[in-house]
Amino acid sequence: MTTVRPVTLIVPPVPGGVVDYASLIADRMGSESRVTPFRPDLRIDSMSVVLQYSGYGYANRGVPIRLLHWLRTNRRRITRLGVTFHETYASGPLRSSAFWLSPAQRYIAQQIVRMCDFWVSSNELASNWLGDQALLKESATLPMFSNVGELDRLPEKDPKKIVVFGTAPRRERAWRAAGDRLLRRADDEGLALVDVGPPLGDTGLVDELRRAGVDVRGRRTVEEVSELLSSAAFGLIAYPPYLLAKSGVFAAYCAHAVVPVVYSGKSGGRDGVRVGDHYVRELPPRVEYRDFSDVSAQALLWYQGHRLDVHVSTMRRLLAATGSESGR
Repeated sequence: MTTVRPVTLIVPPVPGGVVDYASLIADRMGSESRVTPFRPDLRIDSMSVVLQYSGYGYANRGVPIRLLHWLRTNRRRITRLGVTFHETYASGPLRSSAFWLSPAQRYIAQQIVRMCDFWVSSNELASNWLGDQALLKESATLPMFSNVGELDRLPEKDPKKIVVFGTAPRRERAWRAAGDRLLRRADDEGLALVDVGPPLGDTGLVDELRRAGVDVRGRRTVEEVSELLSSAAFGLIAYPPYLLAKSGVFAAYCAHAVVPVVYSGKSGGRDGVRVGDHYVRELPPRVEYRDFSDVSAQALLWYQGHRLDVHVSTMRRLLAATGSESGR
C-alpha cells in the first residue's frame, strides 16, 4: 500500500468553484490533506503541495505574477509539487483584454507546469497544450466532477421539469440562449422551469422570468440542489461543446442524469462527449422526456469514469509516485 505524505492544497484567496473542488478532494483524503488560501507571504510546512491553478482566481487580469514568484522562491522546499489546472490561459477576439493578455497568461502557465512533478487537467485541449510545454511529466486528464453530489443509478424524473443551474453569468447566458420562446412554451406545455444559484445581476431578466412563472429559488444548500437535479428532466447550459468536460454545471447535470441542453454556436465534441448521446442542442418542439431517456442514461454513465472518488484515487497515486522531480 502506498503512503501519501501530508499534502497542502493551495487555492485562490476568493471563494468559488476551485475552492469547492479542492475542499471536496481534501475532505475525502482525510487528515493527510488541508486547503490553504494563497498569499504572497505564505509559509508551508508540507512536503507535498498541490496548487489549484486558475489565473483569474489569483489575479484580476489572470496574470498572477506574485504566485509565480512564490513558487520559484519556495520550490526547493517542496518535495512533490502537483498542479491541478482548472484553466491554462484565456483567448478572445482582437478587441478583448483576453486577447492581449493571453501571451502573459500562457507564459505563467508554461513556467508553472515546467516546475511541477505532475499535473492534472479537466479536458483534452488543455492536456495537449500542457503536454507540449512539459514533456514526460506524470499527468492525468479527468473531466470535472460535480460539486453538488452525484448519483450511481437513474432516479425517477419529473418529465416536465427544466432547471438552469450555476453561477449568475452562466445562468444569464443560458436563459438568453433559450430565449423568449421557452418562456412562452411553459404555459402551453405545462413546463416547470426552475432557476437556482446566486442572484442574477440582470434584474430585468429576473422580472421577466418571474412573470413567466419561473421558480427563481436563489442559493440553496448542496443537498437541496442535488435533490432538485435528481428530479429534473432537462438542464440548460450555454457552453462550447468541445469544452464541456471542464464545466462544473455540465458535470452536475450528468451526475444527476439530467439531459443537458447545450446552447452554442460552435460544434465539435471531445473527452468522449457526443451530441445526441450525452447532450442535445435544443429542446424538442414538444418536451417529451421519454424520447431522451437514453441521453439521460448515457450522460450518467459517462460521468462514472471521473466521479469524486476517481479524482481522489488519482491524486493519491500521483502524490505517492516517485518521479524524476525534474522541475526542482
